Amino acid sequence: MPQADCRVSPETESETYIGAAPYQSQLGQGMHDIHFITGLPGAYRLIHIMERPKDFLLTYHAHKWYHINYLFTGSVDIFFQGKVLTAHQGEVFILPPYIPHQLSSKTGYSQLGIDVVLANDSRGISRMVQQTFGQEAAVIGIPARSRTFGELYEIAIGRSDFDILRLVNFSEQMLYDLIEIRREGGDSSFKRDFQEMLQSLNPCSTSLQQMADWLGFSKAQLERLCRREFGCGAMEYCAKLKCARCCLLLQTSDKNLREIAEELSFYDESHFSVFFRRCMGVTPGQYRRNFRKQNGRVELVPTGEAAAPGAGK
Repeated sequence: MPQADCRVSPETESETYIGAAPYQSQLGQGMHDIHFITGLPGAYRLIHIMERPKDFLLTYHAHKWYHINYLFTGSVDIFFQGKVLTAHQGEVFILPPYIPHQLSSKTGYSQLGIDVVLANDSRGISRMVQQTFGQEAAVIGIPARSRTFGELYEIAIGRSDFDILRLVNFSEQMLYDLIEIRREGGDSSFKRDFQEMLQSLNPCSTSLQQMADWLGFSKAQLERLCRREFGCGAMEYCAKLKCARCCLLLQTSDKNLREIAEELSFYDESHFSVFFRRCMGVTPGQYRRNFRKQNGRVELVPTGEAAAPGAGK
């Protein structure tokens, strides 16, 4: 299998990392991972073709550009601003600039990633992306792509001018499809309604009936809509969000397990430990020890600070 190839020029090293990035040590020799930086049109920082392994975790961080990622295989959970989105095979997740987010995947996944910079490029690509997506993170299903991940990776290995042209053409067609779908209102408003509801109701202690009443659905309708839009039921969605908050507190605070259990509405410390082990495969204490052994104690930058234009590394 070809060795991973990653070329990064100094001007591209501008990610605003809030914590360490533990994923690099998880990439085995079997992982495909290529960045294209040189030879791209002005709207693009890079095009990234990559795989991530099972049980992948990238801790909270932010970017100065739009992060647009199409999944060829697998799924990934995106945690941000007290919300969680799940992207599956055949979907694109879009992360606007300066929004702290964490990525995790039980299955692993492969993707084509495009970074669109905030710039006045000659073709107006950046402007269209900003006008279409604004500051809203989203997951959008798009028509099946004409090439598989493996085919695209083989193109990327070539690195000739023609290969770069083919890669840019593929990426831009995906971007145009996204813009067209969003402008025609093809993506569901249910996701936004559901996430707005969770800003008012505490997802750590809200029942299915309370959510259904709030949105004006029966419990069966709510479950059906959640499975269609998120790939899981409403309570499973809330459990993912609750687990993400557990991880964040274990990563960024010195609160003991009893304090975390109380803050996140568990019955007691034992209930918290059982829930967490079911989600993560280890106890909360083991998770904190393993994480800090690898990364140290992570300080979480407040969202307002991370969202300030010009934030540095």
